[in-house]
Amino acid sequence: MGIFVSTDAFIEEGYSMEIRNYEEDKGKLVENHFIGLCPSIQSTVERFVQGVKEFPFENTTEENIRDFVCQSAEQLWNNAKEYVQSGTNDDRPLYWARIKMEVALKNHFKSQMNGTSVIENTELSRLIQLFEEKSRNYTGIDFTDIPESKKKIVITGFDPFGLDYNPAQNNPSGAVALALHGTEISDNKGNIGVIQSMIYPVRYEDFDKGYVEQYIYPYIQNVDMIVTISQGFKHYDIERFASKKRTSKTLDNLAQNKHIIYYNIENGILTRVSYNDLPEFLETTLPKNSIVPGTLGNNIVVYNQFYFSSVKQKSWDWSYVLQKFVNEGTKDIQGPSLGEISVEGSGGDFLSNEIFYRVSLLREQYNSTLKTGHLHLPIIQSYPALFFSLQKTRTEVENTKIILQDALDGLS
Repeated sequence: MGIFVSTDAFIEEGYSMEIRNYEEDKGKLVENHFIGLCPSIQSTVERFVQGVKEFPFENTTEENIRDFVCQSAEQLWNNAKEYVQSGTNDDRPLYWARIKMEVALKNHFKSQMNGTSVIENTELSRLIQLFEEKSRNYTGIDFTDIPESKKKIVITGFDPFGLDYNPAQNNPSGAVALALHGTEISDNKGNIGVIQSMIYPVRYEDFDKGYVEQYIYPYIQNVDMIVTISQGFKHYDIERFASKKRTSKTLDNLAQNKHIIYYNIENGILTRVSYNDLPEFLETTLPKNSIVPGTLGNNIVVYNQFYFSSVKQKSWDWSYVLQKFVNEGTKDIQGPSLGEISVEGSGGDFLSNEIFYRVSLLREQYNSTLKTGHLHLPIIQSYPALFFSLQKTRTEVENTKIILQDALDGLS
């Protein structure tokens, strides 16, 4: 039996009265355009927004509301997957649809404080997290009935970011996650892998709530490889070192920068751990010898071994990176020395480095031999080319598939 929800908690307001946070506010002028690119996503959004307005809150249970939210969010993820896998390779309709649907949900489920509508309701928090879980596929990973002969691979992507600079920005890692979710890959030796994916937000607060640990933890001992993927710079980079340090400069999609919080997890329960007790750097366990050196059309796969610390600094010089790659291939350079304090990992100090570190920490916590690491993809929408390129995004999807296929031989 569910809990009946008071109608006092639900206040219907016009669109002009919407409460939006910083990230959601960016969608006011662009979200309808991107949602309209995919008719099935547009229909899901319209049904959800109208359904929230007309939902009979006065005589319903919390289970009814949760079912409505779950079904709508799962439908959104499936719409986006089908849209991308039809050949569009555009992650933006999913991103902006999620924004619009959560705004609708928040603005019809509020409490009153000092006469002003504010979003601070425990039921609302649970519903928003549920919507995030289902529309990001956090809880949708399913390797049921996959035979032992096939390798189980989890990949993660990210939402678009840099919206102040370019509100039409996409994120190729999100497109990759959607394009490869539920697909099989194989190499020329007969190895087969099954890919499942999820997409993370570019928000520090979600990381500080332990969502990486919470949603990756179930797979640490049950899959063969986890590859976190994000948008990088010029090449396809397999990052070697993850730093525990978070940037003090870069703002997230909420225009925030917060002090970092790390967790251990046991039986699904998060426990906060001391920052000072954690290793300064953690290293990838991806099968680099199977992946690099590698050539992908006009681009290459680089084993990026640079890192930054308070003791040893190196210049971020791509010509030097390529020279090291050509001259030494996959030969390991000396890593961080004892006593060095991390400043940046080989992939920087933003959330791409952080998800790499958090997954590596989970791997270390469970003494797992799991193959984990981070792949940076070349940036597509950068100045002066600010527009989405279907062909370039499709190429990045195909190249990522090749990288994962190459990795299969190293998973046995």
